[in-house]
Amino acid sequence: ILQKIAAALKGMRGKGNDGPLTLAAAGAFESALTAADLSGLEEGDMNVIEELLDLMTAVVLEKVDDAASRDDDTLRKWKKSCARALGAAIATGLHKSEDLPNSGERLESLSQSLLPKVLAASVCSSKPHLERYDWMVLAGACANGSPNVSEQIVTSLLSST
Repeated sequence: ILQKIAAALKGMRGKGNDGPLTLAAAGAFESALTAADLSGLEEGDMNVIEELLDLMTAVVLEKVDDAASRDDDTLRKWKKSCARALGAAIATGLHKSEDLPNSGERLESLSQSLLPKVLAASVCSSKPHLERYDWMVLAGACANGSPNVSEQIVTSLLSST
């Protein structure tokens, strides 16, 4: 299923067709990270997850002209979908590594490398009227993760100010 999600996301994104299929695929990826049994993931599946996380990180953390982002409802929906999926990935990777003997270490490593990027973006000043997708990632990670995940994120935020 991960390959089908990746095909939808990589085939649609950036070609002027960021419609319902792309948004549905991002939602399916989020669901796969939070609800599916990830213990049987193979190396190829982990490669797909890593590719999708890289793609979504670029979407969420890229700087977009605020005038353009206000006018493009589809872009906002796409960024929100990516932010939710990234939050789910962080929560899953930081929480379930002990439950995922084969792929847990790699998923945890991906989460550990993603978290500092999102934290750094979240403490940068931004215009207050813009939606903060980096904050959405952190909120999603806290909402989907264990209390330990929330504690790690809040502690990192407090130490960075």
